[in-house]
Amino acid sequence: MRGARRGVQDIILLLCAAVVMLTACHKEDGEQPVIYDETLLMYMPWTTNLTNNLQQNIIAMKRAIQQAGGLGTKRLLVFIAKSSTQADLYEVKYSGGACINDTLHRYTFPETDYTTAEGLTSILTDALEATNTEKYSMIIGCHGSGWLPVGKDLKAPKRRAFGTASATPRYQTEISTLARAIDNVQMPMQFILFDDCYMAGIEVAYELRNATHYLIGSTCEIMDYGMPYEQCGIPLLAHDYYMTCQRFYDFYSSYSSPYGTLSVIDCSQTEQMAELMKRINAKYDIEDSRLTNVQVLDGCTVPLFFDMGSYVHALVTDPSDPLLQEFNSLMKLLVPHGCHTPNYVSYLHIRSGAVFPINTYSGITISDPTQNSEATSVNATSWWAASHQ
Repeated sequence: MRGARRGVQDIILLLCAAVVMLTACHKEDGEQPVIYDETLLMYMPWTTNLTNNLQQNIIAMKRAIQQAGGLGTKRLLVFIAKSSTQADLYEVKYSGGACINDTLHRYTFPETDYTTAEGLTSILTDALEATNTEKYSMIIGCHGSGWLPVGKDLKAPKRRAFGTASATPRYQTEISTLARAIDNVQMPMQFILFDDCYMAGIEVAYELRNATHYLIGSTCEIMDYGMPYEQCGIPLLAHDYYMTCQRFYDFYSSYSSPYGTLSVIDCSQTEQMAELMKRINAKYDIEDSRLTNVQVLDGCTVPLFFDMGSYVHALVTDPSDPLLQEFNSLMKLLVPHGCHTPNYVSYLHIRSGAVFPINTYSGITISDPTQNSEATSVNATSWWAASHQ
C-alpha cells in the first residue's frame, strides 16, 4: 500500500511540475491569445477597369499594418473579384513582420450573384462565420454614382463611378440591396467607407441608416488612386475619423492631381434631418434665381449633386427663420468630420477633366433641386418620401 501511495504522489508532483514549466514557457514567450473585437471587410466587386487600382489599395493597407506592427485586436478580410464570375475571400494576417493571405473561400458565380441581396447575404455570412467578432466595418471599393438606380449612365470614362459607361448594369448593386443584405445577416456596420464617387449624399445615408452608424465617402469624384490607405488605414481601424480626414487631406493636397473631398456622416441623424426637411419643404420652394448660387459638386451639364448646406440656405429665404438655425445645429451632428481641397475635378461630360472651385462645403450632397433627366427618379428615393410627404 505504501508503494502505491508513493507512486500516486510522484505522478501528482510530475504533473504539477509540467504545468509550472508550461506556464513559465508561455509567459517567457510572451504569447497571449488575441481576443478580436472587430472585423474590417474590404469588399471589392467586379468593376471591369479598376482591378489594378484595387490591388494597389490592398497593398497600401498591408503597408499600413506592417508599419503599425500588426492589426492588434482587429481582423481584416478581403473580398475581391478576379472577373465578373470569380472572386476570392481571404483574411490578411500579420506574422513575422509581414502580411500574408489566408484564403477562406473561392467563388465561382454562375451570374453576378453578388449584386443581389441573396448573393451579398451569402458573402457577408461567410465573413461572419469566419471571424465571429462583436463588431464589423466595411470598405467598398468599386465604382459609385450615389443614389442613382442601377442602369443610369453618368458618361464618365475616367473616374471611380458606379454606373458609368465602363460598368454595365449587371455589375451594379442598389444601395437598398446592400442595406437588405446587412439586415439579413444582422451585422450592422460601425462604418461603411465608400471608396467610390458621389456616395456622400443624404439619399445614400438615409437608405443606410439602419445598416451602418457612419457613412464615409466623397461628395465628388475620387481619383483612380482612391483612398490613401497607407496613411489612413490605421486611423480607420481605430475609428479615428478626424485623423482619417486629416491624412486624406494631407495626401491629396500634395498629390499630382490635388483634388479630394471626404466626409464622415452620422446616419443615426438622418431621420431627424428628414423630419426637419419635411417642415422646411412644406414652407419653402426653391427660387430659380437663388438656385444658381447653390454650390454644385459634379461636372454634369445639368447638375445632379448639390451641397446640402448651400442648398438649404438658398431654399430658406428668411435668414432669421428658426428652422434655419435648427438646420445649422443638426448639420454639425450629421457631418461631424470632413475635409476638402480648394477645388474638385470632374470628368462628367467634360472629357478633359474640368476643375471647379469649392466655395461652400457642408460635407454632404442632396439632389432635391436637380433638373437632370437622369435623376427623374429622385422622388422615388426613401429620402424623398421621408422629407417631402
